[in-house]
Amino acid sequence: MFVNIVSENLCTYGLYHKWRLQNLLIYFKIKGTKINIMKHFFINSLIVGISALIFISCKIEKDLLPTEPVKNFVGTWKLTKVLRNDEDITAYVDSTGFRFTLNRDNSFLIQKNNIPFLANASGTWLLDDPAYVFHISLKENDMPTSFSADLSAPVQNGKRNMIISFSPGCIANKYVYTLETIQ
Repeated sequence: MFVNIVSENLCTYGLYHKWRLQNLLIYFKIKGTKINIMKHFFINSLIVGISALIFISCKIEKDLLPTEPVKNFVGTWKLTKVLRNDEDITAYVDSTGFRFTLNRDNSFLIQKNNIPFLANASGTWLLDDPAYVFHISLKENDMPTSFSADLSAPVQNGKRNMIISFSPGCIANKYVYTLETIQ
């Protein structure tokens, strides 16, 4: 009899609970699956969004080399400082009449040249590179060869200076002339 009551309760009451339990498990399983799907969707959307932002924010920039302006040496230059073998001899050199004129047509003219220099008369001049100048070559009109010297062009006191370094024949003597433009 006890078995019949249990089996009777099971038949009427147990099946209902069994179905209800199965329905709850199915509901939570579906809900859990929905939560998992939403989690995966959110994470995937987040990854795609961050990747898109990184991709969009990265620009391909061309490596532009900074350009050096072309230095203008055209004009008349006067001697302001003379070094011989790294010793300042400006006070001992009479350079008052010395003028070094560079023209646009690459011709040059030297006036009152009583000091050692690359050339003694007029001729043509040439720079090794107009933007990155390291050497100047002077060729006199009646000479077959040209003479080259080291050249730098610093700006001092707001003016472009020209510093020419050379040896006028004797390698034991090295001259460094600082010239500035006459306005």
